[in-house]
Order: sequence, then C-alpha cells, then structure tokens
Amino acid sequence: MDEERQKHIIVSLTSFPDRMSTIYMCLRSLLCQKKKPDKIILYLSKKQFEGVEIPKKVLNLKQYGIQIVFCEDLKPHKKYFYAMQQYPKDIVITVDDDVFYRSNLIGDLLEAHEREKEEIICTRAHKMKFKNGKLLPYKEWDYETKDIQNSSHYLMATGVGGVLYPPEILPDYAFDKDKIIQLCLFADDVWLKAVEIKARKKVRAIPSSKTKYVVGIWGSERVALNYSNVGENRNDQYIKNTFSYFKLTENDLKN
Repeated sequence: MDEERQKHIIVSLTSFPDRMSTIYMCLRSLLCQKKKPDKIILYLSKKQFEGVEIPKKVLNLKQYGIQIVFCEDLKPHKKYFYAMQQYPKDIVITVDDDVFYRSNLIGDLLEAHEREKEEIICTRAHKMKFKNGKLLPYKEWDYETKDIQNSSHYLMATGVGGVLYPPEILPDYAFDKDKIIQLCLFADDVWLKAVEIKARKKVRAIPSSKTKYVVGIWGSERVALNYSNVGENRNDQYIKNTFSYFKLTENDLKN
C-alpha cells in the first residue's frame, strides 16, 4: 500500500458466494490503482459463507493487502456500514464487486476530494426529479446525469462507479441497523441519499469525457437486484420509506 498518510484511504466492498469465481478480477484492479489505498477490505456475510470455500486465487491476494472480514449480513449496506464505523477518521471509498476499475479511479476521486473536502465524491450519479414539489418515480430520474456542474442534494451517488466519503461525513443515525433493516435493506444508495439530505451533505459527480470505470464482470445478483429494485418499482417503496422516516421534502434539497 501507499506511503504513510495523515488520513488513510480505505477501499471497502462486499460480495456473495456466487461472485467468488469472478471477484478476483475486481480485486486485482483495485490492487493495481496508480494511487494506492492503505486498505482494501472485502466484507462477507458469515451466514452466507458458512461452509463455502473461497477460491485460492482470491485468498492468495491477501499477501498483497486484501483483507477479508466476515460480518453480519446487511446485504449491500455491508460495503460502507462496517468500514466507516471502524475507520471514522479515514477516507472510505466504496466500490462494487462486479466491476474492473480503471487504474485512475482512486486518484481521480482523491483529486476531487482535495478541492471539496466536505462533499461526497462519485463518478456516477442519478439526479432526482420533482414535479410540483412531488418526487417523480425512480425510473423518471435523470439516469447517469450529465448535469454535474455543481454539487447538489439532488444527486444520488451510485456505488458501481466508486464513491468517496470524507472522514466522519455521515452522522451516527446513518448506522441505525434496525432502521436500515426495516426501511431499506436492499437499497444502500437510497438509504445513504436520505441520510445525506438530512445531514445536509452534498454529492459531487466528477465531470469527465472518459469512462471512470469499466463494467466487465457481470453476475446474476446485479441483474436480479436491478430487476427487483427498479423493474418492480421497489426503489420507489424504499424511497418512500426513508423519505417519510426522515420527513424529507423537496425544500430539504434546495440550497
């Protein structure tokens, strides 16, 4: 990993058993970043991996700095929930497990962070859309928006592109496990967006003419989860759950 830094850079991700045959490629792309993180931590569900043999080629990456931590299964929330609480003074970058990331990803996120230290930085965001003060369905949002000249409460960072969270950027209620399970267990992006609005933390998407990531490792869970959350409009229910709980309206998104 990189030389000693005042604030460490923690890369955090999660996965599941069926993805073990391909996650090696994702992990290698993280190890090959030009700007080296201090830790790369893979959080796995103890229950899901009971009796599951992790491939040797994945285990062999531990000698290069990959850490594997077994934990309670909070579905996609595992990618941020444990790292942010264990390393509150450090920068946490969340990534997905089915992406081969280009080597500049961490460097690009850190460069933007140096300019805007109190903002959440991402490379891919959806822009929330309202009509007459009412939030439109998720399918009608500005998907992978190009309207990213400024940071905004209207931008929802999506994990696939990599998301940088500054130290202690999220309040304690972001880690309310009971509410996560009750309101939004399968949609970490939605939960985090609601928390960010409530805490008045803006999202900034990095403008670029080049691709920030390469999705080259496709698996059944992303397809199934996307279909379940988007195709069956479950994201709208998760949004309703979380926005109602935090009592959020469009006025909360305006500067």
